[in-house]
Amino acid sequence: MPSVHMNTKKHEVIAAELIAGKQGGIRLLELLRSKACGAYTFYREGEMAVLSVINEGRTVSLLTSIPERSADSDTLQSLLKHAITALSSQSLTLAQIVLNEPVPPLQIHAITEAGFEELAKLNYLKRQATIPMPRVSNKPEVHFESMETLNDVALGKVLEDTYVGSLDCPNLHGVRPIQDIIDGHRMSTPYQPAYWFIGTIDESPACVLLLNPKDGDLELAYVGVIPSQRGRGIADCCLTKTIQLAQHHDFQRITLVVDKANVNAGELYAKWGFTKTQSRHAFMHKLC
Repeated sequence: MPSVHMNTKKHEVIAAELIAGKQGGIRLLELLRSKACGAYTFYREGEMAVLSVINEGRTVSLLTSIPERSADSDTLQSLLKHAITALSSQSLTLAQIVLNEPVPPLQIHAITEAGFEELAKLNYLKRQATIPMPRVSNKPEVHFESMETLNDVALGKVLEDTYVGSLDCPNLHGVRPIQDIIDGHRMSTPYQPAYWFIGTIDESPACVLLLNPKDGDLELAYVGVIPSQRGRGIADCCLTKTIQLAQHHDFQRITLVVDKANVNAGELYAKWGFTKTQSRHAFMHKLC
């Protein structure tokens, strides 16, 4: 049976070091104990450890040690199953593991054998806010209205419509209630409603654009277009709006994450001057 002692500092120190190394473990515990994160639990057996952190929006993030032997992989698999069993009783909807690429094969084996499925391979992109924007002709006139004058009901309806037929992390569609998704976006950074928008054309909803100021950069957290409006250049309008805001408010960079399999989105961002900074591999496990 895995060792689980939420309130034992010695146990937490050992488990954190097994996951992140000595110095990384110190920083990890400082972050967890600062209450910047949600409720957390360490699971440990031998040289393997798992950390679960509950997020807003009823999701949970997991971090794990890296197994170096088959026996370690089996132990990690057991720990993950134990964690999933415990989390499944807490009214949560989804557990996620996101790992830097390349992911060691033994770690992937433990994760998938514990019941996780691949969510996506993710590319992390950035763009300097000050570089010139590409010339795009025949863009439609999109009116952007911020959440300063809207509510979650209006946002949720358009947001759900943008998921229909989307190629961005399609395995995630329909897994979580829309309000949980909104709450998750809202609490990932300090929420500023002036940076969240519904875009309309001729007073009809066309798109959603969610931006978050984060560590001096402007994060493009989500952009989505409803099916009937796709192919008209609305995504170009969203990127124009994003860059204009970044320049007006003196953000240095714009950052975003895109599903590597979404080739069209990748080509769009490349056209707009975004370059890759890192790649990560995401896995998910439904909890209810």
